[in-house]
Amino acid sequence: MTYIPIPLVTEIIRRVGKKGFRYLGPFIAAGGAYTELVNTELVLKDVDLQEFFYNGELASLTSIYRPFLVRCLAHDNPTAKYVESIRLLTAFGPSQARLDLLGEAAPYSLEAWYAYGLFLICCGAYEDGVIVLQAFVNNVSHFNEALTIADRLEVLVRVKPRHNSSHMQRLLLMGVFVENGSNVLKGMVTLCSYSMLRMFNI
Repeated sequence: MTYIPIPLVTEIIRRVGKKGFRYLGPFIAAGGAYTELVNTELVLKDVDLQEFFYNGELASLTSIYRPFLVRCLAHDNPTAKYVESIRLLTAFGPSQARLDLLGEAAPYSLEAWYAYGLFLICCGAYEDGVIVLQAFVNNVSHFNEALTIADRLEVLVRVKPRHNSSHMQRLLLMGVFVENGSNVLKGMVTLCSYSMLRMFNI
């Protein structure tokens, strides 16, 4: 039997995981050394968790995938940081630690970048949020792409419909803040308004 060095096996598993976390299933099912290799920092930091963008239930506390997500979070996987920060912010409200966790994920995906700017505004850091969101708008290819990203955030948030006057007040403040702004900035506010209206049913 040909011996394959452990570092090479780990690299193979890492590359498989970058295609999608479900592809790691056979290695986990094999147990033993293969499961241990899956749970290394090299693999979990880079594993693709894009499916969590489209299905917020995967990150719920009752999900069978929750333990895997937590292990990825422990190894600084950017998508895991994004998903968990959104869960914490919407379940328990704002805190500096939760915003920082989302901010750490922001450079790695447009979804996290957009969410970070939006939650900064929701938490009262208007100027910082506007700066982040203006950079986001400048990096999307077209407005429909931005709307798609906003929809994905809504999937993760899954807030129960309710009227929330504080969010409405923030929308009005945003309108005043950019009253004389550029078309790009006004488009950004439209996008934020769309997200807040959809997520909080204002």
